[in-house]
Amino acid sequence: MERIKSFLASALIALIVFAGFGFGIMAVGFAIVLGGAFALALRLAGPRLMEEAEKRAAEVRVDTAEAEPATA
Repeated sequence: MERIKSFLASALIALIVFAGFGFGIMAVGFAIVLGGAFALALRLAGPRLMEEAEKRAAEVRVDTAEAEPATA
């Protein structure tokens, strides 16, 4: 009876370890897919974001150039 309990305990521990590896592999796969989707979204939206940033930077430059100097 003791040998059966020992074998069952070893089998359950092995099952838990293999399940943990499976969840780890799934988590890594999910992270890869999520990272790929994020990279694709940045690649598609990147040119538009850069145009907006340059436009706003030009507006800020114009605003600061037109500002009156402070008098003491």
